[in-house]
Amino acid sequence: MRPPIIFVGMHRSGTSMLAGLLKKMGVFLGYGVQHNESIFFNQLNLYIERVCNCGWDNPEPIKYLYDSSPIRELVLKYLHKTLTGSEVSLYFGPLRWRKLIPKKFGQSAL
Repeated sequence: MRPPIIFVGMHRSGTSMLAGLLKKMGVFLGYGVQHNESIFFNQLNLYIERVCNCGWDNPEPIKYLYDSSPIRELVLKYLHKTLTGSEVSLYFGPLRWRKLIPKKFGQSAL
């Protein structure tokens, strides 16, 4: 498995265009993609925005995530659970997930 490619940018900065180019080059963006964004990771981003009461057009409250240990711990616990549990299968999709399960858990292929 190849390591992930992570890129970030401000709203309207060309990240969707970059993702579209990478997709055309064969980079897997996720099982569910909308506007060249992984729906799975977009939902994680929206969760963080809800917890911090911020958004792309009002990013300042995200600073409370860094300043508040209880909020930070809540977000980290949720992200860890989501990224290490079976919910991550929503990113990979059913076929890729079935191929990854034996590797992730050290079992022989199903």
